[in-house]
Amino acid sequence: MKRLILASQSPGRKAVLEKLNIPFEVIPSSFVEDMTLRTMRAI
Repeated sequence: MKRLILASQSPGRKAVLEKLNIPFEVIPSSFVEDMTLRTMRAI
């Protein structure tokens, strides 16, 4: 059976999945998001 893993600690995303009765597991990502202007220009 496939598992749904929520890699975010967003309360909004968690609430949506709970409201839809979708089973999931929260495993926060260790990825560091760097959304500075310099980083965005490189994309």
